[in-house]
Amino acid sequence: MNETLDLFWGRALKIARHYDTDGMIFADLTGMADDFSAGFHEAIADTPEDKRQHAIATLQGKLNDAGSSDRYNDRYCEAFTELAASLNRIPIY
Repeated sequence: MNETLDLFWGRALKIARHYDTDGMIFADLTGMADDFSAGFHEAIADTPEDKRQHAIATLQGKLNDAGSSDRYNDRYCEAFTELAASLNRIPIY
């Protein structure tokens, strides 16, 4: 499970970097966040429910912590916060 969490933390960093440097708008970020969330939920789908909920809470906590950290600039923080929120959001397609 730690490998999956590390993989998705790495993806979150890449998304935040793109959001910061590529002139993306918030709607682009929201779409990427929905894809991020769907990929994460798919990756942990075969995990028992208690471990799945723990993994979601762990990743969400890490993203929320990064989103409120002064280690990152405002655009990174906005991206991390949106990614954290996406983990509990049902995407509308």
